[in-house]
Amino acid sequence: MMVGAQIQAIRGFAVRAIRSRGARSMFAGNGVGQVAALVLVPVIARMFDAAAVGSFGLFSAVVTSLAVVSCLALEQAIPLAQGPREAHALQIGSTVVVIGFSLVLGLAVLAALPFGVEHLKLLGWNVVLVPPAVLLTGLVQIAIQSATYHRDFGALSRGFAVRTGGTAAAQVAMAFVLDDGTGMIFGQLLAVAAALLVLGGSFGRGLPPWREVWASLVHHRNNPLYLAPRLAVGAAFDVGVLLLLSIWFRPQEVGYYWMAGRLLQVPGGFIDAPTRQLFMSAAVEARARTGRFGTVLLTSSFGLLAVSGSVAVGLLLVGHPVIRLVLGANWEPAVPYVQIIAFGWMFDFAAIPFSNAVLLLGIQRQHFIIDMMLRILVLAGLGVGCLQDNLLLGCALAAGVRAVVGVSFGIYLMMRSLQPARPGLAGALN
Repeated sequence: MMVGAQIQAIRGFAVRAIRSRGARSMFAGNGVGQVAALVLVPVIARMFDAAAVGSFGLFSAVVTSLAVVSCLALEQAIPLAQGPREAHALQIGSTVVVIGFSLVLGLAVLAALPFGVEHLKLLGWNVVLVPPAVLLTGLVQIAIQSATYHRDFGALSRGFAVRTGGTAAAQVAMAFVLDDGTGMIFGQLLAVAAALLVLGGSFGRGLPPWREVWASLVHHRNNPLYLAPRLAVGAAFDVGVLLLLSIWFRPQEVGYYWMAGRLLQVPGGFIDAPTRQLFMSAAVEARARTGRFGTVLLTSSFGLLAVSGSVAVGLLLVGHPVIRLVLGANWEPAVPYVQIIAFGWMFDFAAIPFSNAVLLLGIQRQHFIIDMMLRILVLAGLGVGCLQDNLLLGCALAAGVRAVVGVSFGIYLMMRSLQPARPGLAGALN
């Protein structure tokens, strides 16, 4: 496709998104939450020091990483359900799985406490808050996917706003009680619980026959067989990276590293979740109509790359004054981390629709292999930084790996998605 035609396609995709009432609602709610969080970032940066931020960052990584596997990825099949009964059965099955996962995790934590928590470094006694945080986060994930299936964009909008903006607001309030990492953690837990209350209406009423629940889980067995293991390895990787850095480097350096990643999440926070839901709806519709969805993937990814590239260039040019203005002079050492990590993040941002494209193509196995390669190479890059006692070098190597692998896998996905759907593909998705 020529550049001019590509730009027109991106523009058309954006216009259709803007004209969609549901999309506008999701983006508005998510935008309100992100704006609130962004406004409060300078306040949080001045109320908590780098060590507290590093402690919270490690806890957040642990919870997020465990939460994505707490449902065995079954909740991600809810939008693909072949009817309300199957959607409700998947919802109940996912809920049972996440409750069981959290109970086992809680027992494991209690059993480990007598051996001491000193080896957990920045995590420390906050480890006892991990199981309830995983449970709440997993239930919110199920509620989001259920609302997506029912196209309840109002609930999604309110949930995004409460979860994102509420976390920052609650952390500011908690700073007056606990001005350390634990205070930030309790603020996050309060916001996630509030989001669950807002999204709770997306849960269906009543219990379906357990035979239906089991049949739906078996029907979508590719998710726990391939997607969940990929997420599990990803969970171990994300936690392992922060644990490795917390052992090798000072807490302040870990705090700078985490804050850099947090700042780069702000643009994605505005459009990540709404874009995923919008892309899934548009891609499913396009595939039903034409047998392929490559144009939707191509236009959305190129549009996201244009946004992330602009952010990365802007940070390279005016990173220092922006960080001084937003976070204060004490956080200026984080600027090089932001600028370097932004290079790899740029391609991660463009890959927002890729996970849904993988589900639609039924190539979870290939995605699992590629993701494992990516994580091993990123860890190797950070390991070189540790051996050289230079975290910035490790970040640079990791960013380069993300860029190369992201572009390569993106090209492969787009070529596959431009091909007509093969017979029986629907079954391969489940």
